[in-house]
Amino acid sequence: MTADEFAAIIAGLESQGMGPSEIARETGLSRMTVWRIANGETSRPSYETVVRLKSLAARRAAVTDMLRR
Repeated sequence: MTADEFAAIIAGLESQGMGPSEIARETGLSRMTVWRIANGETSRPSYETVVRLKSLAARRAAVTDMLRR
């Protein structure tokens, strides 16, 4: 994944109403890490960081899908 793709994950979460602090809290990442990824300053986040962000995005997507039914 590229830095832009990581930033897009965070942008997607923010478009669902999550702020950087909430993203950090839900993933266990620091607010600074979330900010750096969102702003393209971290081009190669750790595997664990990627897993946490993708997991949160998947959980949010699942909840959104359930609410639409």
